[in-house]
Amino acid sequence: METKTECLIAICTGKAIPLSEVPDEVFSGELLGKGVAVEPVEGKIFAPIDATVTSITDSRHAFTLMSEDGTDILVHIGVDTVSLSGEGFVSHVSPGDYVHAGQLMAEADLDLIRSRGLSAICSVVVTEPDKIQNIDYKLGACTGGKDALMCYSLQGKDRYDKHTNG
Repeated sequence: METKTECLIAICTGKAIPLSEVPDEVFSGELLGKGVAVEPVEGKIFAPIDATVTSITDSRHAFTLMSEDGTDILVHIGVDTVSLSGEGFVSHVSPGDYVHAGQLMAEADLDLIRSRGLSAICSVVVTEPDKIQNIDYKLGACTGGKDALMCYSLQGKDRYDKHTNG
């Protein structure tokens, strides 16, 4: 079977940490999938991979993307930030838009998030972990839109080909 390597780049500038350190059991327990988080030092949020924006929450704190190979990726800004009902978030993309890795997707007011007693940690998650293997995480200081944080191999690309009727 054919395998392909993909990398997710830093969704924001800060310190990349394992998902296990996110103060939310849904992320830390990898219930949504495999990924990496960033403790942000600025509120610019970048696309982690070339993809189509498939959905944005009404509160603009979470984005779902579909990469060119059909893999679903979740970009989530902060922890429990849905409670802000969109306050402090600006989206620069809309559902259906195509984004390039490193493109500015959103901005978040980190001071506002923290002033409400919430964590500003941002996560990027591959929500179909059965499609990936051989994950290599690059933790520590990272520059949003530039540094690779998580590289992985896709299993049997032909198995997920949308054009197969099989």
